[in-house]
Amino acid sequence: MEFQFWFANLVFFVSSASAQFCYSDADGCGPDTSAWPSRCHTGTRQSPIDLPFAPPLSPPIKLSLDNYRGSSFRIQNLGQTISIDFGGVGPSSEPHSLPDPTTGQIRQIYFCFCPFSLGQTDLGGSEHCINGKCAAMELHLVHFLASYGSQASAVIVGIHSLAVIGVLSR
Repeated sequence: MEFQFWFANLVFFVSSASAQFCYSDADGCGPDTSAWPSRCHTGTRQSPIDLPFAPPLSPPIKLSLDNYRGSSFRIQNLGQTISIDFGGVGPSSEPHSLPDPTTGQIRQIYFCFCPFSLGQTDLGGSEHCINGKCAAMELHLVHFLASYGSQASAVIVGIHSLAVIGVLSR
């Protein structure tokens, strides 16, 4: 199996209604967005997006998986996705050090959960695409900044509180 790794700082929402992702429950393929914060309606920090293939703006980030450990978890089938939830804490015994791709500042993050976006074909499961090409599956490894203490606190703050590592598989 071939994997492509992409890092992004983004807050994302996962559809649980159908095979095609959208933002309108009226269209039958997305959640009710009326309860989302106003920043989710601006289109500047939300999924799905098409990532253009271009020269990197910063050097590659080396990821270390040394601090991940076994943990109890809950698996949920949400229709279009499967989500693995670690109870808001995650299987990280220690925070991971990760450089911010825009500033280079070292951030301490904890791994908290991982949803999968799955498709009914080999081409349509991922939320994100690269140069217009989507993948059969996408895994998000969601982390929160250690300074917030929990996933729930980080989500309340919103912007710049989560780090998501996206893994597209075909």
